[in-house]
Amino acid sequence: MRFPVCLLLASLPLLGQSAFSLPGGLRVKLIENHERPLVEARVEVAWPPEEERGLEGASTLLGAVLESGGAGPYNAAAWRKALDEQGISLHFEARPGRYIWTLQCPSSAQEAAFGFLAHALARPQLDGPAVELQRSRLYREGQLRSPVEAAEERFRWGLLEGRPEGLLEEEKLVLLSLDQLQIFQSRVLRPERATLALLGDLNLAQARQLAQLHLGIWGPTALPRTPAGPAPLPAPSVLALPQGRPEARLALLAPEGDGALKPLSRLLERWIHGAAAPAGCEGRLLSTGRGPCLLLRAQGRPGDDALKLLEGLRGWAAVLASRSVGPEEAALGRRLQASLAAAYALHPARQLEEAFVAEAAPVDAAALQACLARWFAPERMRVLLLGCSAPPKDSPALKDLGTLVWLRPVEHRPAGSK
Repeated sequence: MRFPVCLLLASLPLLGQSAFSLPGGLRVKLIENHERPLVEARVEVAWPPEEERGLEGASTLLGAVLESGGAGPYNAAAWRKALDEQGISLHFEARPGRYIWTLQCPSSAQEAAFGFLAHALARPQLDGPAVELQRSRLYREGQLRSPVEAAEERFRWGLLEGRPEGLLEEEKLVLLSLDQLQIFQSRVLRPERATLALLGDLNLAQARQLAQLHLGIWGPTALPRTPAGPAPLPAPSVLALPQGRPEARLALLAPEGDGALKPLSRLLERWIHGAAAPAGCEGRLLSTGRGPCLLLRAQGRPGDDALKLLEGLRGWAAVLASRSVGPEEAALGRRLQASLAAAYALHPARQLEEAFVAEAAPVDAAALQACLARWFAPERMRVLLLGCSAPPKDSPALKDLGTLVWLRPVEHRPAGSK
């Protein structure tokens, strides 16, 4: 049985929303919901990739240290014990250019929860033994990466995320000192780059008081100077590796800041799953640091030509790009987006994630058509080829796709080998 979106939205609990900022620059948004005695919080700290210039690998190592637990006067074991005693769940996630903490607690423990958030965000000093423990773990994992895994990581970080400096390289990881990691931490964990979304059983006065008491002292300080040096080179458009099962991946990065992206993304999901794709091909939408990304993938059998697979993907992309977006399609896209928003309203974690995302203005068919053309432009395409028999040259499949980088296979190094 189906219900209209307007009825579904009307059936949701009324949520009071308000926003304020602390003197240090931390932005806070509160979504009141007093139906359950629970409080959920989400802190996001976003930082630009140039902060890692000269300290390559620092974001991965710092993220591993933050995730391992331990902050302020607590070691990792004491930290987890203290959280458990208060019934508090605190989860950390590292994304390219972004660190995220998500906290859940009973409303009776909300003051203690704010204290734990303050410890996690504004810890004065990193623990040296914890840093070395995570450095050793990351180094071992890097040594065990297969050539295909290394190529996939470079494709993700360098081409899709646009952050080749974020690639984990064991040699740079070893040279990164504790003092350098501390400098990187002071650059990125800053209140003026952070947002705090609160959802649950607390009112505006409580939120203001607790945020000011525990996070008010988290203020901006003089930023250490970013090391001078040339800007990183633009990422290549094509990566090719001669190892692995023949496979081609064609990623299309969505144009940034386009108000038609949300409804168009919903239409694209419907198109790639509702129509017959070429044999052996599949598509899905990814979330990257640059926004949504459409990934088309084709995997062949041993002996197949990866370039032929890429030609099939480019043909599929051309079919999708040629779709005509009329008034009916535009209305469908808006309805699909409204249905998704209604579903998110029932999911507290997604409400927190969307708390600081501005609602897009209604878009018409012409705006969707123009956004579709920009999304499928050749300069927005990124390619990973696996199992190429020889460095591809002068192929129609590579036309207009930019620089080709032929990756050399690295010998797999088992643990304990030299």
